Order: sequence, then C-alpha cells, then structure tokens
Amino acid sequence: MSKALTADFIRKAKPGKYRDGGKQGQGHLSTYGLRLEVSTYGRKRFVQRLWWRGQQRDIALGSADLITLKEARDMARTNWATARKGGDPRRKQQSEQQAEVIAAGPTFAEAAADTELTANAMRRLQLHAFPLLTDMAVGEVKPADVLKVVQVLWADKRATATKLLGSIVTVIDRAKVQGHRADTITAKEVTAALPRNGATTKHQPAMAHSEVSKALAALGEGKAACMIRFQCLTAVRPIEAQCARWQDIDLDAGVWSLQADAKKERRSHRVPLSSQALALLGEAKAHSDGDSVFSGTAVAKASQVKRAMRKLGIASDFPGRPAVAHGFRSSFRDWAGELSGASHDVIEKALAHTVGNSVTQAYYRSDLLEQRRELMQAWADYLTG
Repeated sequence: MSKALTADFIRKAKPGKYRDGGKQGQGHLSTYGLRLEVSTYGRKRFVQRLWWRGQQRDIALGSADLITLKEARDMARTNWATARKGGDPRRKQQSEQQAEVIAAGPTFAEAAADTELTANAMRRLQLHAFPLLTDMAVGEVKPADVLKVVQVLWADKRATATKLLGSIVTVIDRAKVQGHRADTITAKEVTAALPRNGATTKHQPAMAHSEVSKALAALGEGKAACMIRFQCLTAVRPIEAQCARWQDIDLDAGVWSLQADAKKERRSHRVPLSSQALALLGEAKAHSDGDSVFSGTAVAKASQVKRAMRKLGIASDFPGRPAVAHGFRSSFRDWAGELSGASHDVIEKALAHTVGNSVTQAYYRSDLLEQRRELMQAWADYLTG
C-alpha cells in the first residue's frame, strides 16, 4: 500500500505499513524509504528501509508520538547519505532514538502475546515470568531480570527452567527485530550466571529383570494390570502403551505402528508383538472403548498405573524408592544385554533409540523388524515361562 504520509494521515492510521508517497528526486523517493508502521496495539513508529552494503536494512527512527514527520524525513535523508558514503547509519540511530522506541514499546506481556508461542510455552510464561516481567517494557528487560525468573526453577525443575528461558529469549528476539529494543538477550549469558554443579540425572527406578515376572504375576486383574503387562511385553514407554490405538495395530501381521506424534523422538516406530502381547490385546478388546485399546483419559490411566506400581512396592536399583512402570525398559535392556545374545543395534532399535551418528543414520535405515521380533518373543517367554 502506498499513501502520502501527512500529519493527518498519521494521526488516523490503522495497523499496517505505509510508505511515504512524496515527490521523487534524483531517482529516489524524497523520503528515502520512510515508512509508518502501526502495531496491533495502535503504537506508531517511523521505519526507514534502505540498501546498505548489498543488504536491505530496516532502521527504526522513533515513535510517531515523539518525533514529527519532518524530523523523520530529515533523519531518513541523513541515513541515506551516510549509507551512500559507506558509513553505518544504524549506530547513530540506535544511540539517539532507541530510548524513544523503548519508551513507546509494548510491555513484556504484550510482546509475548504478539509472539507465536505454543500453548504450553505461554502457560509457563504466565505462571513463572509474568509475575515479574508482565508490566515491564520489553525494551527495558535486562539479563538480570531474566535471571531472577529462571533461577527460581533452576535447582529443582531444570527442564522447565530451560524451556522457560527459551520462550523469554524468543520474545526478546522478536522485540529487537520489531525495533522495541536495541539488543537481545541470549540463553548462554543467563545460564552462565546459574550454578553448574549439583545437577544430577535422575533415572527411573527399575527392578532387576529376574523380579519382573513375579511383579507381573502379583498385579492381579484389571485395566491397570493389563496396561502394565502390555507395556512391559513391548518395552515401550508407559504413555505410549496407555494411549495405544486399534487403528495402529495390525493383529494379523503382529505389528504395532507408533506414529511420530506419539513418540518422544518424533519418529515413527514399529513394535513387533509377541504371542503373549497379542493374547493380551485379545483380552483388552473386550473392555476397550472405541479406537482406544485402554479406555479412559490419559491422566486417569497414568494415575491408575502409578497406584498399581506403588501398591506392588517392588524394590528398585535406587535404595528407598520402589520401581516404576518406566523402569521396565531398563529391566528389558539389562536382560537383553546379559542373556538374549542379540546385537547392540537390535536391542537399541527395540527401545526406539537412535543408533550411531548422523552419518550412520543416513545409511542405516532398516529397523531390523524381524530380528527384533525374535528378541521380543524371547523376552515374553522369559517373563511367562
């Protein structure tokens, strides 16, 4: 859209981008790429677009509430002359006008709402970042402010803190591109001020593979017991077993195809089903609801499995902590490595782990289904024999 930037037009302008349609001189617009941008919040600012050192640059000149159209045109003319001589027009504008841009910029909460974030990312910001940053102008947020937000979660919930930091940096980066701040904040400079020692990886408590068959027998009957047995026989993650769908299972071929959106690694995975697993699915079909193998919500099913495992109270490799359902994958890995005689690649493929580096993966595309079928049948026989 091309419109003449007059004082009256600027006052009435609606969200969008408008280019000055003034008189041309010497082959260039008289205003040298001057534009008016109006945000969704109604804030208006002057931006100049010009070519400098072979690249197109956008330079924020200032808020339309703080500088006049004449001043914006004068600055655009000066910047164009500076760029033509090989100088960098951005340095002067950053030092003279950035304070005005920041003052008229949105708050952190407004900037976050204007950023494309997932629902979970926005929820984390609302819960952990907004109490401190919500009313602060996005251009005034300093690394120290971000540090205060992240360090509360760093010790006990490091994964959440890392995701939260990434979302904050995304909002800051977008604000810089939009001209609401002079610099950005990197995750590296924030984490450099956080403690590095004392963080340990917490593995899931698992029982010895020799105890698994006893545990499965002690589960008794019921949907939770069925879900746990199915997960153990297939060596998948608990959530994958609990959310199994009939449409993904080929009973005739004995293959369960897990889709990429259901996998932690975001890769599809075929699971060969042993005769015991197929028999278990036959029992589950009588109690299933619709396409779901195990009826109920994901939260309810996870709670049922946790209660069943706590009731068992089987000792794990972590003193004082009972084994959990996810630990069956570790039990399977120990058994496969010690007693199965299967190769490392077959075992890792059975657990849906990545084998080798990126070069190896580019050439090694077989999922070794038939070898894994023999392995999973041997595991089922070991548990039920």
